[in-house]
Amino acid sequence: MKPRSAACSFAGAGEVGHQPVAYLHNLHAALAGTGVYAGLVQVAGMVGGSEAARYAAENWDPAQLPVPIDPDDLAGALRDLYLKRDRFERTVGTPEG
Repeated sequence: MKPRSAACSFAGAGEVGHQPVAYLHNLHAALAGTGVYAGLVQVAGMVGGSEAARYAAENWDPAQLPVPIDPDDLAGALRDLYLKRDRFERTVGTPEG
């Protein structure tokens, strides 16, 4: 019996990744005017002081890594969305292209 390959295809991964965002966007629209808010903060990088940021700094050349996101910036984005409720989405950090 031949073992099965653990490899998977990433064809269509972009579409799958957009499904939760689309769901949240629809939820945001459906809740408009009810007093309930649904929003999304996208974190485009590692958060400074996190386990992931520490691991990356220990295992890769820090000069090659992007600057970690300041946790205060992330908290500020969450707070602004919660208090202002003036938009659906905010991205914190710079996505690598």
